[in-house]
This record gives sequence, structure tokens and C-alpha cells, in this order.
Amino acid sequence: MHAQACARRHWITALLLLIAANGCNSSPKHRHAAADNTTAAEENSYVSPYRAVFQLPAADVETGLNRSPWSDDQEQSTVPAQAWYDRETRRKWGSWGPPQRRYPEAPEWSSRPVRWLQERVLRTALRYQGLSYQHHHIPAWDPPEDWPWKKVKSGHAGPGLDCSNYTGFVYNYALGVKMSTGIREQATMTQIAGPGDSGVMPVQRIEKQDYDTTVKQLQPADLLYIRNNSGNLAHVIMWLGDVGVSPDGTPLVIDSTGSGHKDSQGNVIPDGVQIRPFSRDSWYWHDFDHAHRIVTELNRAAHGPIPDLPEGGADEVEATGK
Repeated sequence: MHAQACARRHWITALLLLIAANGCNSSPKHRHAAADNTTAAEENSYVSPYRAVFQLPAADVETGLNRSPWSDDQEQSTVPAQAWYDRETRRKWGSWGPPQRRYPEAPEWSSRPVRWLQERVLRTALRYQGLSYQHHHIPAWDPPEDWPWKKVKSGHAGPGLDCSNYTGFVYNYALGVKMSTGIREQATMTQIAGPGDSGVMPVQRIEKQDYDTTVKQLQPADLLYIRNNSGNLAHVIMWLGDVGVSPDGTPLVIDSTGSGHKDSQGNVIPDGVQIRPFSRDSWYWHDFDHAHRIVTELNRAAHGPIPDLPEGGADEVEATGK
């Protein structure tokens, strides 16, 4: 009897510890299954060997982000937050969830130097490091388990963004530049609306050359588009440039992906938004097609019809390199 009582006490203690660990972060409605290939403990224990070093003070670059609508996650969409999980949103937007709002233009953006614009984009991008890979339009959306779901390898794990929704949201949030969230539309755009719909601006396209020339030509916050095994434009990554610091000197990018990549220490980088290497033998370089540069074109916005912005996303892509 004594042994049974001890076993029962140990079982109850373990249960209470489990409830304490999970109870503050999830509700029964929004609790999801563990990832298929990587446990939550393994993902939480990952320590990246990469870091970001900025030239400008955060307080200056992040001006205004502590005010509404930037400061309120419930204002990320044109759909009111109280309707994110209702029947009409489910019917209209399905597994993608509510679409992005258009954020206001960055304060005094027209008088800011290019470096300020680049660092504002990259600081915004790094805010979401660790977010899971999911086919959603906004990072705060956390659908219940019975909501339609577009399968990804990480499992039905709550909030997340895919690659083109991530890059689209970052530019929208940081500068008020809203682009298509569909990967093919984003990869082939030649013009987009300027900050806060301030006319139409061109998008500078940078073609692939040899590895060394390409790396020297790219600038922080450039968007790089990658083809899949079928030759289709299927993925987008963001260039960190001199902001990214790697132990082995390899150039770095930040993106949201469900594909396996290894860091400079040989460790598998978890899915979702992470800093990753852009090495010579990587899938990123092997199937890199072209890049887009946006921040240098902001002041070239001119009057004209605002192009349509189809909502969409990207299919999860298998990496073919390291």
C-alpha cells in the first residue's frame, strides 16, 4: 500500500508540473500536437551560433513601433480580431486565416538614410526569430485544432508564417510597404506601392553572377528568390549582409522555412524563422535566381495605379543542399 501511495503521489506531482509548464501558454482550444520530426524540447534547446550586430541604436531605428497599430498584435489584419476565428473568416480565408492590414509608413521615412531603412527592416525581421513555419498570413493568428490546415513538417503547431508571408509582413510592418504574399507574384514583381500607398515605386532586380560577385553586390534587407527542384520560383530569403555575424565568416540570411539546414557547428536549424548560412554548397546558392532591392527605391514613388496584391503564400520546399 505504501508503494502504491508513493507511486500515486509521484504521478500527481508529475501531472501538476506538466500543467504548470503548459497552462500559462496555451488553452485547450489552441493546444496543438507536437512537431512530426523535432520535439519542442529539441527546438527550444537550439542555440544559434549566429548573431546580428547593428550600427544604429534600436531606439532610433524602431521609432513609432511602440505605438498603435504596430504595438497591438490584434491589429495585424484588416479583419477585426474578434472575428479571426468566426465562420465568415473560415469561409473566406480558409487555412490561411485573416489577411495582413496595410501598416502606416515609417515615421519621416523620406528623410532617413538607406542604412536606417535597412536596419529597421532587419530589426523587424529578427523580432520573429523562432516563429514556426505555417501557411498563415499574419504571425499572431493561432487557429483552433479543428480549423482547416495546410500540412507542414513541423506539425499543427499554432502561429507561424511561410517564407513570402514572412518577408511581406516584415516590409509591411517596418516601412508600410505592402507586397503580394504569393511567392511567385512577389518574386516577379517589378513595381509596388510606396510606403503608405504613396504612389508606385519600382523594384530593383539584381541578377545572379558568380558567388563572390553576388555576395559583394547584395545589401542588407535584399530579398533573394530561390527555385525548387522543378525549376519554379518557390522560396524567398532576406539578406543580412554586414549585420549578420558568423563564426566561420559565411554570409547569413534570415527566412522562414520547413526545410532542413545545418549551421556552422553541424547542428540542424529548427524550422520556421531562423538565421541560416548562405554557403557556396547550399541549396540557397545553387538554386538562387535573382534578388530584389526595395529600400533604395522608396523615394522614387510616383503617381499611378496601385498594382493588385493577390494574397497567397508558398509551398513547403525540400532543400537540395546543406
